[in-house]
Amino acid sequence: VLSSAPQSSLEQAAGLPVLTLAGEVGASYRIEYSTNLSTASWASLVELSLSASPFTFTDSTGSNSPARFYRALAP
Repeated sequence: VLSSAPQSSLEQAAGLPVLTLAGEVGASYRIEYSTNLSTASWASLVELSLSASPFTFTDSTGSNSPARFYRALAP
């Protein structure tokens, strides 16, 4: 059985982006980011397995860009 992409939300805490993912516990997901939605270029940020749902992830490198867009995928 294939996992579907989790539901996600984004907020900021202490100047860093915090992603909240609600998906299947134990399923693996890949978080990707882009600094420009005009291109089809997405970079892999992290692959993780949800230990809980919802699960929060803080992008400690996210403050390095003036704009950053995220997506979560089931690999």
